[in-house]
Amino acid sequence: MGALKSKFRRSKSPSRRQKDDKQTSKKTKRAVNLPESQSARKTVDARLPFSNYRQIFSIRNAWKAIQRSLDECALETMIRLLKAHPEYKRRFPEVPQVDDEDEYRKSEAMQERSMDMYNLLDGLVTNLEAVDKALYEIQYDAPATNFTPRMLEDYREPFITTIRITLGSDRFTETTEENFKLLFGFVQQEMTKYLEEDEPIAIDETTPGTEAALDEAIPDDKAIAMDDATPIDEAAPLDEDPIEETAPVEKATPVDETALADEATSVDDVAPVDDTQVQVDICAENAT
Repeated sequence: MGALKSKFRRSKSPSRRQKDDKQTSKKTKRAVNLPESQSARKTVDARLPFSNYRQIFSIRNAWKAIQRSLDECALETMIRLLKAHPEYKRRFPEVPQVDDEDEYRKSEAMQERSMDMYNLLDGLVTNLEAVDKALYEIQYDAPATNFTPRMLEDYREPFITTIRITLGSDRFTETTEENFKLLFGFVQQEMTKYLEEDEPIAIDETTPGTEAALDEAIPDDKAIAMDDATPIDEAAPLDEDPIEETAPVEKATPVDETALADEATSVDDVAPVDDTQVQVDICAENAT
C-alpha cells in the first residue's frame, strides 16, 4: 500500500513533461481548423429584400411554427382584417355577412377564403431560394385572393399581429418582426401587379366603421380639409354697394316733324319791325 501511494506522489520526469506538452499543442492546432458554415457561403437573390442569408434562415425557422397551425393563423388574420375594415365583406359574398366572430370560425367559406393568402405566403417562404418559382406562384395565386391593393395594405397589420401571437414574446424578437415586414413588403410589391384596381368607397351609414375607413383610404395629398372650410350658412355676405333706386324714366313724346316745319314757316312770315314808327310812338308818349 505504501508503495502504491509513493507511485502517485512521484513527480513527472522532464522527458514525460515535454511529451505531454507536444500532445497538448497538437490538439490545440486541430481545434482551430473549423469548417465554414453553409449559411455564410450562401448568397441572397438580388430581387429579394434581404441583405444576408441569415434573414432567410430566420424566417424559415419561425415559419415552421406557423405551418403547424396554418389554418388557425389564416382564419385569425382574416377575422382581424374584417373586424377592422368591415367594408371589405362585400369582396367575399359567400362569407357570412355578420359581425359574430364565432360564426366566422364555423364557416367553411371563411376558412377557404382565409387560406388563399396563407397558401401564397407558404409557397413564397418555401421557395425563397428559387425566386423565379416564387414569383410565378405569386402571379398565379394573387388573383384568386380577390384582394385589392388597398386591402392588401390593410392586411399587413393583422398578419404581423397573428405572427407575434403565434410565436410568442420569446421567439418574436425585433429582428424577426423586421424580417417578416420585409417579406410582406416583397409580397405586396409583386401581388399589386396582378390585382384589380381599388373601387371607390361608398359611405354606408348602417355599417359602423365605414366612414373611418374612408378617411384612412384617402391619401393625405388628396384629402379635403373639411374642418377648415367655412360652412355655407355661416359664410359672410358679399360686400357690395347697395343699388340706389332711381325714378322711372318717362317715355319721351315723339317729335312731329310736320309741326316743326309749320312753325318754321310762320316765323319766316313775320313782318320786320319799322324802327322809325317805333321812335314816333315814343315821342308822342313823352309829350302826353
